[in-house]
Amino acid sequence: MLVIFHSQILFCEKDDKFDIYKYKLGFIVGANRIEHSTNQPIIMDNDKCGTFSKGLSFGKKVGLKLAYEFIPNFLSLDARIIFSNFDASFATTKNNFRVYNPIEKDYEDVYLKYSFNSNVTFFGFQPCFSLQPFRKIPLKIRFGAEITNPLTIPKYQTNEEIISPRIFTFPDQTRNHIIENGTLSELTTSFSTINAIEYEHRIKDRLFLNLEFFYQYPLSSKSNKFEWETFEYGLNIMLSYGFNSLFLQEEKTLEPTKIEQPPIDTSTQPVVSNFEQISLRLQPKPIKVLETTITEAYPLLPYIFFDEKSEKINPKYLSNLNDDFDESSLPHNSIEIYYRVLDIIGMRLNQNEKAQITIIGHSDGIEFPTKKEREEIALRRAKVVANYLINKWNVQNKQIKIEFREKPILSTSDIYEQGPSENRRVEITTDDNLLLKPVILTKFKEYRVLTNQINIDLISNKIDSLQIQEIEIIDRKIDVSRNYKVANIEIPIDKGIQEKISHHIEKTDTLDCVVTYWANDTLKTSSALIPYEIEKNTFEYQRLNLIVFDFDKYQINPMNFQILRNFVANSIQENSEVRIIGSTDILGSKEYNLQLSRQRAIETQKTLQQIKPTINFIEVEGIGDTNLKYDNTTPEGRFYSRTVLIEIKTPIIKNN
Repeated sequence: MLVIFHSQILFCEKDDKFDIYKYKLGFIVGANRIEHSTNQPIIMDNDKCGTFSKGLSFGKKVGLKLAYEFIPNFLSLDARIIFSNFDASFATTKNNFRVYNPIEKDYEDVYLKYSFNSNVTFFGFQPCFSLQPFRKIPLKIRFGAEITNPLTIPKYQTNEEIISPRIFTFPDQTRNHIIENGTLSELTTSFSTINAIEYEHRIKDRLFLNLEFFYQYPLSSKSNKFEWETFEYGLNIMLSYGFNSLFLQEEKTLEPTKIEQPPIDTSTQPVVSNFEQISLRLQPKPIKVLETTITEAYPLLPYIFFDEKSEKINPKYLSNLNDDFDESSLPHNSIEIYYRVLDIIGMRLNQNEKAQITIIGHSDGIEFPTKKEREEIALRRAKVVANYLINKWNVQNKQIKIEFREKPILSTSDIYEQGPSENRRVEITTDDNLLLKPVILTKFKEYRVLTNQINIDLISNKIDSLQIQEIEIIDRKIDVSRNYKVANIEIPIDKGIQEKISHHIEKTDTLDCVVTYWANDTLKTSSALIPYEIEKNTFEYQRLNLIVFDFDKYQINPMNFQILRNFVANSIQENSEVRIIGSTDILGSKEYNLQLSRQRAIETQKTLQQIKPTINFIEVEGIGDTNLKYDNTTPEGRFYSRTVLIEIKTPIIKNN
């Protein structure tokens, strides 16, 4: 049998003019301190590396309580539903081996700190009883039990940190790294006892404020895989409402007053008839969609940007990709492909052992007071990128040459506050054009909605009695007036709906639609599948975003000339139509950016004409920074906006 102590102490002198209520319904918020006791392995499923033993964290709780005064001012029973959330934090330090310290010229113990972190949420039920020892002192002692069960399957992360000697780092040039992550799927139902003291203050006749100090002692483990017990203590604040009152007076009982009821005249009572059953059926019209075959080239920006005074690679550049990584599986998104640039280059170097690169680290020129310090961090940035390629992709040392500079040769001007963030970078250069060639995703499908609105006919036996409450398309809710009474629903297809349809059509050939409506004061739903009517485009499109323009530049360098030569040879046919659109980032004035974008477009046109004079250009223009596709608060977003889009439209020749 489980017993849980919760002491509720109510210090408020009873005023006999107030009622005593049989029931109290309350809302609970609380905070608690948690001491963890565990034998969880540092590495899951492998206790050879040692185990954690203890931890400390804080948590929060919310819940509802229903209390019943079994014996007024003496004994009450209550039940609570509790949702608790807290961090599971364990830590331990190990010194399992010794290493040679070249500075001290002696062997030293290596101290490693292991820390485990997870955020867990539990659902709990607390059956309890409370004793109030003194009638006129609202102080209660509460005893009970808590049964808890995990509400979700939480994720966890285990870190390893070098405490000493501080001169050593891990292969990724850091002193703290992640060694394991996963999910705690082994959490189970657990039990604990509760002891609490509660003070109650009556705010108004029916409204009560309670302060409760509690302690919970575990009776079982929260995991069925390893021992994990939590000792909790903290404070709960409750706001309660009393109802179903008993008015008490000492040595006197009031008799209820009898009120004579007049006779009921049944002759005028309305006759309630049965509601007519109302049915609703949805009859949607097809959505017309244009299917286009696309081949798109996503050139690589071979720059890795760093935070100020930091030599650590930003996590957005890191991934769990392995040797089976395939470029064709990358998303159709320039920025997402860019964040995998180290893996793309690493894979290509791994596949071609003769290929070589130069990694050049840079400072922004101002982040440290001396030139020496700025050059030192530039060198460390280059080394950490080299180590990533060597450790992750087994690139050979002979394939990498490391250089460093205080500031990039093609740097962004310091007159802009964004300049330093663009100059704190590592550049990767090579004479092998294949290493930095664009990622080309061929012949994938794009869908454009041709229909302006979604039309759904409502078919009902009593259409005038319907009141549409809500319409849901895919996972998007479209609110309408409750007095919406028509035989047809027309939903304009805005940009958001069009994007959802374009992604949805790749998975299924119908669109889900659910209509919620009122019929005879009853809320009902009716659903239908909206079919797609797919029209195939008679043209095939190929695109290249030429994003190798540095700040305030429009010239085509030799590497980009080679990219354009390959792209023209493989893509532009005699019957193709070519559009060139130049653009810029947000730095600079609108007028200057418009002129710069035109120069980029014209320079690209001239280069293409050198390669193939017969190209049919139907548009060559610059749009400045008027149509930004990337987040210009980031360095990579601004670089990818300094672009020229080359779009090739080629008729599809059908074979008879």
